Amino acid sequence: MKKNVTRLFIALVCLLWTGCQQEIVVEEGNVKHDDNIAASANARASGLTYRGMDLSYAYKIETQRGGKFYYANGTAGTLFDIAKSSNVNLVRLRLWVNPDASHQECSLAAVKEQAKKIVAKGMQFMLTLHYSDTWADPGTQTKPAAWSSLTQQQLIDKIWSYTTDVMTQLKNQSTTPAIVQIGNEINQGFLWPTFKVSADSDTNWDNSFEYAINSGYNAVKAVFPNTKVMLHYAGIWADNFFWRCSKFGIQYDIMGFSWYPEWHGKSFSDAYNQLNNLTSWYSKTCIVVETAYPWTTGYADQASNVLGSGSLISGYPLTPAGQQAFLEQLMTTVKSIPGSRGIGVVYWEPDWTAYNGPSATNWENGSSWENATLFDFNWKALQGFSAFN
Repeated sequence: MKKNVTRLFIALVCLLWTGCQQEIVVEEGNVKHDDNIAASANARASGLTYRGMDLSYAYKIETQRGGKFYYANGTAGTLFDIAKSSNVNLVRLRLWVNPDASHQECSLAAVKEQAKKIVAKGMQFMLTLHYSDTWADPGTQTKPAAWSSLTQQQLIDKIWSYTTDVMTQLKNQSTTPAIVQIGNEINQGFLWPTFKVSADSDTNWDNSFEYAINSGYNAVKAVFPNTKVMLHYAGIWADNFFWRCSKFGIQYDIMGFSWYPEWHGKSFSDAYNQLNNLTSWYSKTCIVVETAYPWTTGYADQASNVLGSGSLISGYPLTPAGQQAFLEQLMTTVKSIPGSRGIGVVYWEPDWTAYNGPSATNWENGSSWENATLFDFNWKALQGFSAFN
């Protein structure tokens, strides 16, 4: 009974707060953008706690394939060195439970190896637990094969034991994650169908998805009490999702959002207002934990590019300068959220170059992202790195 009264109170407070909110608008065109943009004199990343990149492909490209990346001046360097020199202070890595041989960059062994390199460079790292053997996103949340026959309670217990084991192995090598994601882009839950949910329905939340997320949260905190736990939503229109997280007592510290103009809207004002409202309503901080913007519509291999002209925002051309300007404006937008509730921006896979040569025809052995990386087709750093300085 006490639990139900608490939930009703939360619901009423959220409804009242919603009615009282005033829209705050971030000006879309406050900077003139063209192909000759120089690095901003007033660093847009200043004040952000986390200036990050997801560099999960680094293991495959550098360690497994021996790929070489270059600073803007043409000098060779490792991805982590190039990132560090550009003031990046957080590297995000993804972990799958039992990836196949072609995706060993997502294995625990690779994550542990990369985590040691990241910490040695003086950067922090963020771990994304997909709870799958493959990609997990809003449209795909497949259970690990070894977990497929487990009951609901057995899955909850497995989340605890698996997460505890991963955290313990990281602790044993002195690589404490700054942030851990319980699931990836969990708009509709994870480990389907057992913990599949809808943001528009209470079905499967109470004593199900609630228990699953809290099992992961508690496992992280049992090993690393000071590590922050994130819930990650694809898009910014997450009102109902986080309302239900609050209603059902789901535990987390940070709201994470994917924001790609190709799919999630092209208005910095909308992004600001949504993130401001959500973090205010639930007294949380937030990170735009995935974003990207193309610097060209060209390509370096035959694997079809995911992002193209559909990403274009007026005033931000699909050029290296436009890409830099987009990142700077996004950082400004997140940093502008009152109360220091906007704490970071993470660029997704700026390293996913066409690593398998120009004839690769499948994104599994090539790149469908090379036009949205922060490197040109010769693997030399673009001016977008300047946005992090």
